[in-house]
Amino acid sequence: MEHNTVTDDPLHQRLKAMEQPVSEHTLKLTESLSDKDLQAFMADDYSSLRLLLDMLGCAVVKIQFGTGLQRTVLWANDAFFHLTGATREEYDSLEHSGNPNNVLHPDDIDYVFACFKEHVHTRKPLHIQYRVHHKDGHYVWLDVKSSYIGDVDGKPVFINIMFDITAQKQAQDLSNRGLIQAALLSYACMEHIFEYDVTTDTMELIRNFEAYLEETRFIPNFTQNPDARTEMHPEDRQKFMDLLRDESFFTTKSPKSIKIRISHDMVTFEWFVVTCLGFVEESTGHRKVLGKMVNVNDAELQLQRLSHRSKTDSMTGAYNKSSMTEQSRQFMGLGIGGALVMIDIDNFKSVNDNNGHAFGDEVIVYVVKTLRECVRQDDLIGRMGGDEFSVLLTNVDEAQAKERMEEYSQAIKANLHTLSHDYPITLSIGLATFPQDAQSFNDLYHKADMALYHSKTHGKDQVITYSYLKQFEKKQQQ
Repeated sequence: MEHNTVTDDPLHQRLKAMEQPVSEHTLKLTESLSDKDLQAFMADDYSSLRLLLDMLGCAVVKIQFGTGLQRTVLWANDAFFHLTGATREEYDSLEHSGNPNNVLHPDDIDYVFACFKEHVHTRKPLHIQYRVHHKDGHYVWLDVKSSYIGDVDGKPVFINIMFDITAQKQAQDLSNRGLIQAALLSYACMEHIFEYDVTTDTMELIRNFEAYLEETRFIPNFTQNPDARTEMHPEDRQKFMDLLRDESFFTTKSPKSIKIRISHDMVTFEWFVVTCLGFVEESTGHRKVLGKMVNVNDAELQLQRLSHRSKTDSMTGAYNKSSMTEQSRQFMGLGIGGALVMIDIDNFKSVNDNNGHAFGDEVIVYVVKTLRECVRQDDLIGRMGGDEFSVLLTNVDEAQAKERMEEYSQAIKANLHTLSHDYPITLSIGLATFPQDAQSFNDLYHKADMALYHSKTHGKDQVITYSYLKQFEKKQQQ
């Protein structure tokens, strides 16, 4: 295939005629040309185009590639020289113009020459980005579009249009650095990042979900697809949906947080704090919610342990008096019947006096341990102070409560051999039922305590009900 030579090309001839710097050319025109000549210059498309390119900061260069890595600038406009900070004279020197190491970044030399070689072979437009050396010592990023226009002495010649994109590259580097820093911080904090598109109902899982979700990164129809939320605890799914649909995100522009449970095996759930912030995407107008999930399971379990400690007796694990009172009030508010039982260890002072306080503590633990074995899991056990205990038996009548406490009293006697000392332990027990005997907890507690006092003062080692106490008092009055 024959290649066109550049020397006879009309474009080449016009460019040669324009080699005088445009700034000087324009200055001469404004100083010496007549109005007629000035109009003629303005009508010259090539001169006007060159002036326009210089004004836009668009560099234009005609360049020839030789053997090996040799290259020669045949012509360039002022903007080209501004890119490198070199004068025309400096660039015209053989050393500077012909040696790519003086111009191109060392890492880009092979890449640039390979691209131009392929460009000659395919004749397809070339669009690449690379770095050139600036006179001040730094490198300038260029966005280059090139067209192969023919050969001179068997060597290819190109017309290149170049733009300085250093500022864009620096902005991109800054943005990438911010993204990397955010990613590293996210990984370090184990944050799980997601973005929900309210407009299209699409969930995008961005980072750190691998251990919990095997779903694809994009989940369409998120709120309409129950399977998309199976990893969440059933009690928390609606709460999460309500957070995503919260319209106040787009009015108050304030973040909101909730606490939910998520499982990676559908057996064990861990606690997460979900924090979201809403925004409107400028390019699409879509309403979106950006959120993060932070695993707080260890902290939550610790809080629960601390909360449990504050509500329970450290020796026995039973509720303390204030917590037992509060829990009992809440249960009575449900309207379900039951019984409040008060328990006292008979002659406990002699237990301590004869065998020491360590054995006394052992007996207290034994009493609560045996009580747990005799009541149901839903029943409440409390240590009201010293050697006095209470039990809230749920959903029982008086006869059932009395029978269960008598069985408990017998269990206490049957297992005394497990104690470190052979010592007889008996219990005085009183109980009152609700709603039959009392409507409020204070009244119920008072009546169960009255029944307990009667048990202690009338023989001990027995279970006395409040209804029995009323009958007893009535007979005493007759």
